[in-house]
Amino acid sequence: FIQKTTTCINTSICYAKNAGQYNALQAMRIKRPALAGLLVFRVIDDKQQFLLVHPSRHAKGKYAIPKGHINDGEKTLTAAIRETYEETGVKAEPLHKLPEIEYDLKSGKRKRVTIFLAQYVSGVNDDGVSLKHDFESDDVRFFNIDNLPDIFSTQKPIIANAIKLLKETF
Repeated sequence: FIQKTTTCINTSICYAKNAGQYNALQAMRIKRPALAGLLVFRVIDDKQQFLLVHPSRHAKGKYAIPKGHINDGEKTLTAAIRETYEETGVKAEPLHKLPEIEYDLKSGKRKRVTIFLAQYVSGVNDDGVSLKHDFESDDVRFFNIDNLPDIFSTQKPIIANAIKLLKETF
């Protein structure tokens, strides 16, 4: 019989602490929720560009890498391709998995994000603006990597890794 600690707010963690399983539960917590997406690039007039989205729910002017939740049983790469297409209308060929990032949300939950560097195939007009995107974004466009807009701080390490990889490869 495990006695419940009265100062605990989350019952499952209280029981786990009392049972000596707190570390295992914390490890499980880090694995969820998981997001996946593609950092799509293209080269126009010898200039490398990234496709970024401006999420509709964020009026602060910050842009992001298109990504979304991985469905139960779905492979990470499949989710990345699906979510990027749903959010941007862009098709791309994944080339390289970038280092995963994890960060804490204001709610206390931990978010894990997997992004793949991908080469653009189709889906934007001549100005680099998406012709079709969903309600989650109010702007979807390519930006020169030397002149990127304000990006969410949690995604800056992903962008930095991708720029380094592109400079070494292309």
